[in-house]
Amino acid sequence: MRTLLSTAPVLRAGQDPLPHEGLFNRSTRVFLLLTALFALAVCGGSLLPQASALHVPGYLVALLGKYLTYALLALSVDLIWGYMGVLSLGHGAFFALGGYAFGMYLMRQIGARGVYGNPDLPDFMVFLNWKELPWFWTGSEHFWAAALLVALLPLQKKKLLFMFQQNFLGSRNNMIS
Repeated sequence: MRTLLSTAPVLRAGQDPLPHEGLFNRSTRVFLLLTALFALAVCGGSLLPQASALHVPGYLVALLGKYLTYALLALSVDLIWGYMGVLSLGHGAFFALGGYAFGMYLMRQIGARGVYGNPDLPDFMVFLNWKELPWFWTGSEHFWAAALLVALLPLQKKKLLFMFQQNFLGSRNNMIS
């Protein structure tokens, strides 16, 4: 009686179980090319005049950006859970830290157009009767600073968790998230 295990390929001594096709095999290159062309078409379409049939409205660009962000999160969770068999809820923390950092930038861009009309403080800080920005909001009015925070905050979280694991748990081989 044949089972599923008996039909698996037999590995010879020294044979790698995963074939090395390279990081960018043909299907990956085609996918990346199509993704880049789609992104260029959306960005280029948003620059066309509104009377053009190929114009992409601003709300659609924002909507596609939101969809792609959640797709990237789903893909990362799928990769680590599907291939590694590890359910990592730390992805949510990384996603939240990056979202918070960019949210700081967006709150500062509202400026005097907010409900309370304060050009220096976001509306929720005026509502909570804060008089000045906290120190960690310094530079959040600049896009480059927000983009840097989006990249660095999750890295700092990973570094702190790794140091905690090394110092208190005594493990140096595995990383926790």
